Amino acid sequence: MAVAYSRLLSPALRSGLLLVFLLLFFLALAPRAALAQKTDIVILTNGDRVTGEIKKLEAGILQYKTDSMGTVRIEWRFIDTIITDKQQVIETTDGDRWLGKIQKPEASEDVQVVTVAGPVDIDPRDIVSAWPVEATFLDKMDLSFSLGYEYQSATGIGNFSGASDFLYRTDARVIDATLRANITTQDEAEAQERLELRFSYQRLLEDWRFRSLIASYESNEALGLDRRITGGGVFGKYLRKTNLNWLHYYVGVVGNIERSIGGEDTESVEGVLGTRWRYFQYAAPERVLDTSLNVFPSLTESGRWRGDLRTTFKLELVSDLFWTMELFATYDSDPLDVDANQEDYGIITGFGWSY
Repeated sequence: MAVAYSRLLSPALRSGLLLVFLLLFFLALAPRAALAQKTDIVILTNGDRVTGEIKKLEAGILQYKTDSMGTVRIEWRFIDTIITDKQQVIETTDGDRWLGKIQKPEASEDVQVVTVAGPVDIDPRDIVSAWPVEATFLDKMDLSFSLGYEYQSATGIGNFSGASDFLYRTDARVIDATLRANITTQDEAEAQERLELRFSYQRLLEDWRFRSLIASYESNEALGLDRRITGGGVFGKYLRKTNLNWLHYYVGVVGNIERSIGGEDTESVEGVLGTRWRYFQYAAPERVLDTSLNVFPSLTESGRWRGDLRTTFKLELVSDLFWTMELFATYDSDPLDVDANQEDYGIITGFGWSY
């Protein structure tokens, strides 16, 4: 199979792969939360007593780190007693935030938060998330990597894909970054690549509103796009934010700098209309469904608009290892390269690891 390897090592692709390796390097060197002293005690309804460290509470599942069993997940209904002297930050679905020690009250399935003003009982279903005040950066972070490859001998077409997702959450902000890289090869033809890097910094406001700074880098040969650099800001609101679902919308303005495969440069300003829905299921096997839709009507080029849709499904196979399937579609009503396609879409599958 003749493959144009020089295309596989283009500057855009090297930049994306370098980001992945830097993230892996950071994880290898970062101080592990496992070194923290584990003094929390959980007594189960069957009488078992487990010593460890409370990491987080989401969807009625207590994530608990131990020395002997690693990180385990315990359903709240199977917990009889919690003994801890650590303060937790608890965020509820109505937007309230509580600070105190969590306990399991007698003859109740509620989560009890012992605050300075007294105990507060909360239904586990009303807790969006909870984590220790002393939680480290790694404790508040979700990170995943996945790879996939497929080849059809009848057509001589091969497709390699790589993806990475990063999410960092606190009670006041959300930092989100994604990387997508796809390479399509064909016998006796040059490889085609698609690269996408996205970043957002979201600051949470009152009444489930937020403001975000967003930035992205894109390269897509199918659309005749050598590169597109985008940056701007949006305002939005969460319509639903629970321990199972996040749904929000946003509007804003961005500026971008584009270059076509043919070398044509342009600068423009666009509006942003978008929505994103995430579904989390933490009970084994873990499942995540993440769908986003963005529309970019141009404010400086009459009649031009762009759009992109992405849906990602992840299913846990064994601890921290998952299978993923992603559907993507992009559209440009007036691409810079007149010979380029207006749309690009596909389905990608792969296997990955999450932290």
